[in-house]
Amino acid sequence: MHNADQYDLLIVGGGIIGLFSAYHIKYLHPEKKILLVTEKKVGYGNTENCVALSSPICESRQIYKMYLESLLLFERYSMLVGYKIYKSPIYSITSSTYSMGFDPLFTRLKDSDKTDFIRKYSDFVKIHKDDHIFFNGIAHHFNVHELISKIKDSYIQLGGVIAEATPAKGIVYTDNKAHINLIDGNIISDKVILCMGSYLPSNNIIDGLRISSKNKKIVAFQSDFIPDIPNLPVFNFPDERSFLLARGNHFYLSLTSNEWGSGKETAWKYTAEDDSILDAILHKRINIERGILKGVWGGDNYTEDKIPRIRHYNEQILYVEGASGRGLKLGPYIAAEFERKMFN
Repeated sequence: MHNADQYDLLIVGGGIIGLFSAYHIKYLHPEKKILLVTEKKVGYGNTENCVALSSPICESRQIYKMYLESLLLFERYSMLVGYKIYKSPIYSITSSTYSMGFDPLFTRLKDSDKTDFIRKYSDFVKIHKDDHIFFNGIAHHFNVHELISKIKDSYIQLGGVIAEATPAKGIVYTDNKAHINLIDGNIISDKVILCMGSYLPSNNIIDGLRISSKNKKIVAFQSDFIPDIPNLPVFNFPDERSFLLARGNHFYLSLTSNEWGSGKETAWKYTAEDDSILDAILHKRINIERGILKGVWGGDNYTEDKIPRIRHYNEQILYVEGASGRGLKLGPYIAAEFERKMFN
């Protein structure tokens, strides 16, 4: 069993958020020892039916463009505010290289869509014959298995298998004791990050967190999962059903969903109009009181109230309602926030 004193950081949850966080922090702080703990396959979120990659309500073209454009927005944003994350290759990971059993999304596009995709984004990406994408100026290119190998000295996968995992019913592990041992101090770090998706963890886990929270620096990324721990700094702003996306020098960018964890989330892609609005806000060319980003939503659950909306509360705060594919879109931002909270 691992010794608690060996680790500078414990990350509980091996989904895409935990994976992004582990790699990003390891990249910026190679001297830090990180223990990433997961009860299932690394890189999966929301069980194998990951909304961001494989849900039937999400068309591949929609997801692919959403993911690419969110990365491009992230790159511009990181350069704008001088994020250390800009030095990290983390955001060069693409859907096609995210090889956890899903077909590369680009290969499933129609030829006409491929042509349009290449034409529209030729200034930003290079698409090679194997359908892997390289962002211009970013040499680093890896898949999830490579990424795991980079942090393998800090990685442990528990033997437990998910017996039942639905946001509505919570998550049930076959081996709760393994998690209790992790949380109650046997293999704990002074710094803990919880990246457990929208699941409602078992009472054993929450009890363990209460036990071990004394004198620990714990940060949680959740909207539904907010343990009853005094003074727990949870990344939720400005209300408990929103979560922090990124924090720059001048404003917050936050997303929320009315149906978080319901399984009804859909994908949102930016349009050219959306991009110009966001770009203008990032560069402070406009001051918008309330506007609507005309997102394109898939599936049968489209409703007017779920269209993403911009709320510009003041010069410091930008609040955007409604989005999905959260792990892929938010991973780099959340990882950057975790790194700043823990090591700055």
